[in-house]
Amino acid sequence: MTETTVGEFLLAQVGGHGGEEAVGGAVHGAEHAAGSFEFTEMFHHIQDHALIAIPPVHIGGVTFDFSITKFILMMWISGLLSLLVFGAVGRRIRDGRAPRGAFANLFESLFLFVRDEMVYNMMGKEAGRRYAPYFSSLFFFILFCNLFGLIPFMNTATGNLAVTGGLAVLTFLMTQAGGMRAIGVVP
Repeated sequence: MTETTVGEFLLAQVGGHGGEEAVGGAVHGAEHAAGSFEFTEMFHHIQDHALIAIPPVHIGGVTFDFSITKFILMMWISGLLSLLVFGAVGRRIRDGRAPRGAFANLFESLFLFVRDEMVYNMMGKEAGRRYAPYFSSLFFFILFCNLFGLIPFMNTATGNLAVTGGLAVLTFLMTQAGGMRAIGVVP
């Protein structure tokens, strides 16, 4: 199926019976009705805004901006929530107590799902034990970031290409190092 513009579609509908002027007028009218509308206004909810502006630092020809933005704040909150949740659940498990309550059972079942159904299925049980903490923390960090994005006037940190790219680069480096360790290139 070929991709057509609105004007081509309307022109095909009128069948060439003098409708070229009408179609051209309709398309021009739609553009004129838009007026001063800017395309970026549609994406106001995913644009990043500085909450605390910190002056940029210039080192050589590179500028570093350490301002606290909505994306940064959402990442900090998601990371802190991950630490708090799994600190509490991990403390109970370390003490030999079974997790009790809906909250602890929910996160334990999600952790077991990630470990057993994702990591162990892909890597095997022996190799998966080494990588299960990383992949489960990555899973819950992304989950919390995306859940915070559902709150009105908040941003999802994973909507920022730098966040998803950074997580992808870390995962790529970790899997490459693990592969080299498995075949004996790196001790």
